[in-house]
Amino acid sequence: MMKPNIDFSQPMRQSAFAILMILWKTIRMIFAQLLPIVLVFLFGDSLKRPLFLLVSLITIVILAMIISIIKYYKTYFYISENELVVHKGVFNKVKTTIPFDKIQSIAFNQNVIQQIFEVTQLNIETAGSDKTELVFHAINNEKAQALRDYIFTHKKETPTITSTATTIAKTNLISSYQSIISLDIVRLLKVGLTENHIKSFWIIIIFFYWILDNLQEAGMDLEGFSEEVESFNWSTNILFTLTIFFVLIALIISLSRVVFSYFDLQFMRNQNGFKIIRGLFNRKEVSVPYQKIQIISWGDNLLKKLVGFKDLYLSQASSSQLSTKQLIKIPGCSDAHVREVIQTVMGEMKPEDIQLESIDFKYFTRFSIIISVVAGILTILLFLANKLLTIPILWLFVVYFMFVRYLAYSKKRYGYNEKTLYIQGGKWGHNANLLEIYKIQSIQIKASPFQRRHQLCTLKLYTASGNVSIPYIPLIIGKNMIDCFIYITETSNKSWM
Repeated sequence: MMKPNIDFSQPMRQSAFAILMILWKTIRMIFAQLLPIVLVFLFGDSLKRPLFLLVSLITIVILAMIISIIKYYKTYFYISENELVVHKGVFNKVKTTIPFDKIQSIAFNQNVIQQIFEVTQLNIETAGSDKTELVFHAINNEKAQALRDYIFTHKKETPTITSTATTIAKTNLISSYQSIISLDIVRLLKVGLTENHIKSFWIIIIFFYWILDNLQEAGMDLEGFSEEVESFNWSTNILFTLTIFFVLIALIISLSRVVFSYFDLQFMRNQNGFKIIRGLFNRKEVSVPYQKIQIISWGDNLLKKLVGFKDLYLSQASSSQLSTKQLIKIPGCSDAHVREVIQTVMGEMKPEDIQLESIDFKYFTRFSIIISVVAGILTILLFLANKLLTIPILWLFVVYFMFVRYLAYSKKRYGYNEKTLYIQGGKWGHNANLLEIYKIQSIQIKASPFQRRHQLCTLKLYTASGNVSIPYIPLIIGKNMIDCFIYITETSNKSWM
């Protein structure tokens, strides 16, 4: 479908629906500011309290409506010489000029009401900002798509005069996306069933603690109830039924969370970057230019491994610290999807062709020695306290933690070539991180007294979207990697923003 031919050089406003969005935010702001005054009158001795509250409410709504309408008409935008110009302000006029080259990302958010009215919230993030620089509450869907395509089409161009035919051709080119993965309802349900249900279990535990706390505050005799519970005949059937019940609740929570977040997920690409559209009640659309992707990660767990699923993560460059906004998750991917993304961003390279090295075995032995010593001290204390039945449980936990540590050691691998650093890891599942070396911003080498004594170190590499680390490698190898990576980054003329 061809995009509408919109002249962005002419000033234009948001959709009229934006008045309602601005009104809602204005009312919330006014109530927050006037809440102390309202509480004073609410709990005071005034005999006219109901009348006062009614008059106050009407006054606030009328005031908010006036401010919202003024804000709507005072806010408009246009494009001038590869810059987005925004005018806004109620009492003070503010003019904001954003060059295209400073714009890092443009994202769309749609709640249910916005979907009904066919408008979207437009979030524009710029370089040098730790939050979204500009927000348009409600812009027509076609206009929002055309604005984003126009900005990304002209982002790297100098402000020269181009023909209409050239502009239309580029706009059509940037709009032609090729699908990588589309989550249908069957695949989406499989993703939900293979999620980490431990998180849902803890949500249930916290919820029950919250209920008990509120019941106690309400005056219920929980001590008497607990005595009845202790005297209750907990048969095997009852315990089994409760276990099944909590497992089903955890599954429902995980499944609901996945469906709400990733319903009708569309993961696409064109010659400039990826586009991700997802969400049931709150539709989100994010475009990620290839050069902004700092780290490509993927991983699975035992359940995902059975069905051949992997979670793919794209870490975007950001001037702020890494957050959920910069880390984009695409669930339900296969190995073929991961390879396609890697080749799209990094060219014809295969991670399996990189020779991997293991970390030092002392990564496991040091942890085992420390936890064994601590467990030994606790065992003596439990023995002196005549808590003999607790000792086997303690050592079961020790064996479990040592086994998990060994799994982490056995799966931790690292390797690199002249372009790419590849790190593997995981415990029960597998995960991997892949980044191009020229995108490394800084490198830190750490060595604890134990590591220095054994000529070992931990290498921590920072990018514009976060960091990765390689623990317990020989110190000489760590220094050689630093020299190599610094040389690659300093001699590269590629842009990563």
